[in-house]
Amino acid sequence: MKRYLLILFSFLLIVATSCNEKVDIEKEKEAIKTVIFNESQAYMQQDTAGLFSYYIKDDNQMRLATSCDTVQIYKGWEAISTLLKNADFTGYSNINNSKDFIHIKVMGNVAWAMYKDIWTSNYNETPITSTLYCTMILEKVADEWKISGFTINNRSN
Repeated sequence: MKRYLLILFSFLLIVATSCNEKVDIEKEKEAIKTVIFNESQAYMQQDTAGLFSYYIKDDNQMRLATSCDTVQIYKGWEAISTLLKNADFTGYSNINNSKDFIHIKVMGNVAWAMYKDIWTSNYNETPITSTLYCTMILEKVADEWKISGFTINNRSN
């Protein structure tokens, strides 16, 4: 009898674990890349509603921005949303953005992405290029990837 119960239990365990939904990692990576590109586009277009739609709006939201001589830490959605909506594009024209070296790791409903973010524009008619190295932390909420943390390292001269 014990042998039959063991076999039955083993069978039920195999059936139960094989019914778990398989995550298509490549599909999730593509969805995250879409968030990364669309967030930048919304920022460039100063589309605040669109930009905000890519973020988790809670007190755990973090943004760390560093350059050669400064460190800025923004904690909580109120601080980050204020930063984003007060971005000043006065004097800038021909703003373009490209991404390079996107590496994404998906772990269930959490992921991180590392990439090189290249911004070119004219500032008061002078061409400028900013090269940023970014790490983005994302969470999957209601079947959509949202940004929950962001580090930006500005290595531009």
